[in-house]
Amino acid sequence: MRIIFASKRGTLMEQGVSPILISSMVLHTLAGTKYMMVQFGSKNERELFQATQKLFAFLITLVQALLCVFSGMYGPVEYLGIVNGTLIVLQLCVAGVLIILLDELLQKGYGLGNGIGLFTATNICGQVVWECISFTSITSPQGNAEFEGAIVFFFHQIIKMRWEGVLDAFVRSYGPNLLNLVNTLIVTVAINWYQNHRNEITLKSNRARDQTAKLPIRLLYTSNISVLMMCAVVQIVFFTSQILQLNFKGSFIVSIFGSWHEADAHSKLRPNGGLAYYLSPPDAVSIWQLDRFIIYSVFVVAICSEFSRFWVNISGQSAKDMSRRLSQQDMSIQNQRNEALTKALWRYIRPASVLGGSLSAASVAFQPLAAPQAAGLARSGAVKMETIADLKTLAKELNPAVGYWDPLKLSEYSFWDYTNEESIGWLRHAEIKHGRVAMAGFVGYIVHANGIHFPWKIPGDEFCGQVSAPELWHNLPEVAKVQIVLGIGFLEWWSELRLVEGEKHYMKGGKPGYVPDFEATPDQLPHWIGLNLYDPFKWSKTKTEAQKARGLIVELNNGRLAQIGLMAFLSEAKIPGSVPLLKGIIPPMDYNVMATFYGDFSNGVTF
Repeated sequence: MRIIFASKRGTLMEQGVSPILISSMVLHTLAGTKYMMVQFGSKNERELFQATQKLFAFLITLVQALLCVFSGMYGPVEYLGIVNGTLIVLQLCVAGVLIILLDELLQKGYGLGNGIGLFTATNICGQVVWECISFTSITSPQGNAEFEGAIVFFFHQIIKMRWEGVLDAFVRSYGPNLLNLVNTLIVTVAINWYQNHRNEITLKSNRARDQTAKLPIRLLYTSNISVLMMCAVVQIVFFTSQILQLNFKGSFIVSIFGSWHEADAHSKLRPNGGLAYYLSPPDAVSIWQLDRFIIYSVFVVAICSEFSRFWVNISGQSAKDMSRRLSQQDMSIQNQRNEALTKALWRYIRPASVLGGSLSAASVAFQPLAAPQAAGLARSGAVKMETIADLKTLAKELNPAVGYWDPLKLSEYSFWDYTNEESIGWLRHAEIKHGRVAMAGFVGYIVHANGIHFPWKIPGDEFCGQVSAPELWHNLPEVAKVQIVLGIGFLEWWSELRLVEGEKHYMKGGKPGYVPDFEATPDQLPHWIGLNLYDPFKWSKTKTEAQKARGLIVELNNGRLAQIGLMAFLSEAKIPGSVPLLKGIIPPMDYNVMATFYGDFSNGVTF
């Protein structure tokens, strides 16, 4: 949305032309709906209306500047100080006044076009040119230095005869590419065709018998007004959402409204959840963002069509207004009766306004279709692989009394043609993962054995406290078992992904036990899944590195104890008396936990 408003975060153009646009639309809406009585035929009232519009634009600039500073968007107010905060507000206000004066200069005829259109076009053209011919260097996921400009990078790869790089120039997802350029050209040609396509109505004079004229009804009847109105509304939602997150981060209501994260080193904010996430376009269309793309496209097309129809009624472009002006000029449609003039004009204007708004919106909504899909690549960085020496050091921290103990010598093996360091990474991740599952299983065993269940009715809760905890699984409906297996399978698959930039796989020097946050990579999920498995309430954010390191040690020790405890429960249940301390406490069972899938396979698998 910032590119449409010629806005750039962290600069004097923070607000862009949005104050002018919002002021114009609000006042024109009030005038069109007769809540503000303005006689546009009077020069004095027109000038008063324009002055009111500029004053309102300045007030919007001032309010937004105050909100940006004192809501903490540029940092905590106590860190900035009153002096610095006041200076930032003053700078933003002066920049806003200069934009208003430049827009006034163009409106008075000292230039081509209007201020809003020129600012937006300059911003868009500047970005397109920069992304085509920029000589700035960027780093590829493989660690190679490449030119940022798509055209420059393309010819550079041809000169170097790197044919794989030539293909990357068309599809690379970490920088501008030629497919985006082609898409931009296609959209530009389509919009120009829409703009020039028109339906001409033949008019006749009721005074001079042979005098005729043409009344053009353009396909884009309201031009891009509907898109600008939609962007203004969405911009207000985004701005409000960002301020709420800065001041009430962690609130459930605020997260529904929208949550944001910094997408790059330039502090570019991107939504990663809530309403703001679905009202912003996806970078690319993939199966994981399909619902977001559909919701965004339907919203943009629907609201732009409605805004286009609304603008026709309040801006003096409706059939009723045009019919009145034609009647004042004593003109009528050829081969139409005067009393049917308004109805005849509606047959042209209503489809043009709705269809024009929809086509304008479609050029915005469907642009992500041409964006390349990310290949899940991460930027290269330093690799830190664990060795046997690291395991011995870790063992002393975990339990100084036992120390390093590996009777099976697993840490010395190399599995599946991987190196010893990669195999150690796999073992470390497996231990942490099994420890977490065992902790959940240990608690779940106690809960089920004591007959504790949800207050609402679910399959199998009638067995709680009556049979052993593992037999609850055996008595569940097969559909419920399939859902549980699929849920666990999803978590297993998700834990293998490395979607956050710079994060490596645990067998390639990454952190063992790491699971991507659901909030950190929203573009890879079809919808909001829920709270993160690790630290769902964000309690660890205030912890020091020493506290976090100690937490990892505690997790490993607890996971090992849980594995021992869970096996003790299962052993006592299957062989009563095998664990003397649990004799008579754990109910016996006939279910074989080591044969989860068993039965008569001739008729299919039985769970």
